[in-house]
Parts: sequence; C-alpha cells; structure tokens
Amino acid sequence: ANGVDVASGVSGGVYVSADSGENHLTIKYDANGNRQWVKGTSGSSRGIIVDEGGNVVIATNADGAWNIEKYDSEGSVKWSHHIDRSGQDLGPFGFVRDKYGNISICSCSDSSEHSEMMIMNLDANGFIRYAISLPESGMSPWGPRTYAAASDSDGSIRIAGGAGGSYWTGYNEALILN
Repeated sequence: ANGVDVASGVSGGVYVSADSGENHLTIKYDANGNRQWVKGTSGSSRGIIVDEGGNVVIATNADGAWNIEKYDSEGSVKWSHHIDRSGQDLGPFGFVRDKYGNISICSCSDSSEHSEMMIMNLDANGFIRYAISLPESGMSPWGPRTYAAASDSDGSIRIAGGAGGSYWTGYNEALILN
C-alpha cells in the first residue's frame, strides 16, 4: 500500500489514507504505533481528516465519482455518500473541515464539452449544505481548477487553484476563493 495522506487524532493516534491497487485503505494506529483497525473501499485516496472526537472522514475517487465516508473512532461507518460526477471528475482535491464540523470539498472536471470547478459543503452528519459549480466561462481549453483547501480559526474556508492554460504549460490566472 502507498500512503497518500496522514492525519493525527487528539489521543495521539495516527490515521493513514493509502492506496493498494485499485482500492483505498484507511488505517488507524494508536500513539504507540500499533495498528487498531483497517477499512477498505474502492477508489483512490483523495484525503483524510479527523475531528476532536476521533471520527475520521475520508474522500476517494472511483471512476469519476466521489466516495465520502465517516468512521467513528472504533472504525464503524457513521455515514457514507457516493456522489456521481459522470465519470469526468478529477478530484476531489481540496478536502477540509471547519471549526463547526462542516466539510468542504473542491474538485474540477473535464470533458470534451466543458470544464468546471465544483465546491460542495457537507454538515457534520454528512448532509449536503450547498454545492456550487463554476463553469469554464471561455477559458478553453482548460477551465477553472481547484487544488487545495484550508480553514482558519474563524471557520472560513480558502480554496486555491488556477484558470486558463494547462497543467503542463501553467495557468494564466490564480484563483483564491474565500
């Protein structure tokens, strides 16, 4: 398995998000490095976050669809979402939790017809609070991209990306959404 992301819990535990072939693994270790549990799902790892209660939220991408799952500290599934993005989605990329327990996910998609940036926000129980789609708006051939998300102590979410140009040639414009 290849480790993709890591997060630490309040009790000193460590959570690893890893890919093994076409499957994703979530692994919890205690403060002494002993493996506590392992959970698997299809897709490639896109992120892992842990809250104050030791609950773990993971994001994966399988064939352009997002899988967002929340486990309790013992590894039992609290909720799970499968979000179909029509096979064109490249993310999720940015994956962050704010001080209120809400989870923001950002992504981008490509198809022969259009590109778009997607921002989705879930509450602590996994219900979708809102979803925003920003189409390419004439930035062909590459529309807006999102690559990272962060939250601050005030609970604000910042999303960074680019627009115009391409991954290989660089982007003509930087995007920072607040």
